[in-house]
Amino acid sequence: MADDEERVCALICALIDWEGLGLSLVGTAFDGISALEAIKEKRPDLVITDIRMPGLDGLQLIQSAKEVDDHIQFIIISGHRQFDYAQSAIKFGVAEYLLKPIKQIELNQTLLRMKETFVRLQEQQAQSKAIQNQVQQDRNHLKKTSFASFLVSQDTQMLLPWYEQGSSLQIGMVGI
Repeated sequence: MADDEERVCALICALIDWEGLGLSLVGTAFDGISALEAIKEKRPDLVITDIRMPGLDGLQLIQSAKEVDDHIQFIIISGHRQFDYAQSAIKFGVAEYLLKPIKQIELNQTLLRMKETFVRLQEQQAQSKAIQNQVQQDRNHLKKTSFASFLVSQDTQMLLPWYEQGSSLQIGMVGI
């Protein structure tokens, strides 16, 4: 949580149903530079920030934080209704732009939606990784069985799927 006004930061933290949402607060900052340092150190999944802060404004913070970890999600809570702020926020991939005064229900519903999206993405990444691992295992198995078939049949066509252009296929044979 980053906001240049300590009491606003404390109020927003008090509005969040941390336990009910299964979220935890890893830190607060009252200027953009401190917020960026905390992001680098603690690697949060989600950052709630104001737009106007000393050091780095919210948009500069988002841009710098995305260079550290492109997967960090952001919620901007701002008193500024100007379209250019929201447009810039969208350009930087901000998930939500909420206006002050913030309503507890709106904030918690936004956090719940973002958490559900985060969980879905993590599940998809885990599934994708599992599929990649299975494909690699299957590929290795097929490579071994193709080589065994080649040894029996001596048909070089069996090895063609494993040959990559510009590489050499090294085979060592030992007769017993």
